Amino acid sequence: MVEQRTWWKCLLINVWNQFLFIINLVILICIAKEVLRSKDDMQEIKHESALIKRKYQAQEEPVILMLSGNTQTSVGSGYQEAIRGWEINYMQGNITFFQDKYIKIEIAGFYYVSLQLIIWRSKGVIERKNNDTVILDIGVFDVKTLRRLLAASFDLRFCEDICTRNVQNILKLEKGDILGVNSMNLNIFIRMMRSKNHFSVYLVKNQSI
Repeated sequence: MVEQRTWWKCLLINVWNQFLFIINLVILICIAKEVLRSKDDMQEIKHESALIKRKYQAQEEPVILMLSGNTQTSVGSGYQEAIRGWEINYMQGNITFFQDKYIKIEIAGFYYVSLQLIIWRSKGVIERKNNDTVILDIGVFDVKTLRRLLAASFDLRFCEDICTRNVQNILKLEKGDILGVNSMNLNIFIRMMRSKNHFSVYLVKNQSI
C-alpha cells in the first residue's frame, strides 16, 4: 500500500513538473514574441521619427535668394531673352543663381517672387506718335517654356523717360524650373541700380511637407 502511494506521488510530481515546464515554455514564447514585436515597433517608431525629422528639417530650412542690380546697363531683347545684370545680395538654402540672369529652383514648393525694375527709353526707338500710348512691360518668365509667371505694364504718359514697376506674387514652382526677368519691348535700357532693381525668391512652403 505504501509503495502504491509512493508511485502515485511520483506520478503526480512528474505530471506537475511537466505542467510547470509547459507553462514556463508558453511564458517564454510569449515574452519572445513581445520582444520581437517591441523591436518591430521600435524600428517603426525610429522610421517614423526619421521621416518626421526630415520633414521638419525641410520645413525649417529657409530658401531665400535676393538679387540686386550690378550697376551695369542691360538692354531688353524681347520675351525670349532674360535680362542680365544681377548679382547676389543674399542667398540661403538650396537654390541656384547662374549666368548673372537665371534662378534655378532646387526644391519644389510655393515661392514668394518679387521683381522691381528701373527702366528708361532708348530715344528714337520707342516714342509716342500722334499722342498714341506706348505700353512698356516687365515680367518674370519660365525660361524652359517661355511662359510668363508675373507681369506688369505701364504707360509712358505717366512716367515719361524713366519708369519703375514692382510686381510680386506667390507661385507654385517645380524642381528644375528656371526663372528669368524679361521685357516684351525691344531696346529698353535698364539701369541695374543696386538700390532700385531687385529680384527675389523666397520659399514659403515646401511641396513635400
